[in-house]
Amino acid sequence: MRGKPFILVGPSGVGKNTLLLEVLKKYEGIFEKKVSYTTRPSKKFEKEGNNYYLISKEEFQKKIENKDFVEYREINGHLYGTCKNELRRISDAGRIPIIEVDT
Repeated sequence: MRGKPFILVGPSGVGKNTLLLEVLKKYEGIFEKKVSYTTRPSKKFEKEGNNYYLISKEEFQKKIENKDFVEYREINGHLYGTCKNELRRISDAGRIPIIEVDT
């Protein structure tokens, strides 16, 4: 990876997404929000590969065993994680990945 990711950390509802959207707008073409992997069901408005990569718990566990994630956690019975390949994809495109993480 060429550059280090920009990481937004805070509790749910603190305004991470609002800040993220402002950074993306102000610095268009420099940053890109990474797409997380999750085991939860898709919501009606979400698009595969745009909001999340939706995978089974078995696939997620395999990625954990392969050390594919830079971070992952369980929230409300569902797994969420940031894959190294996703960060590499953004970096290889010449942009800085933004990681949004709940505490």
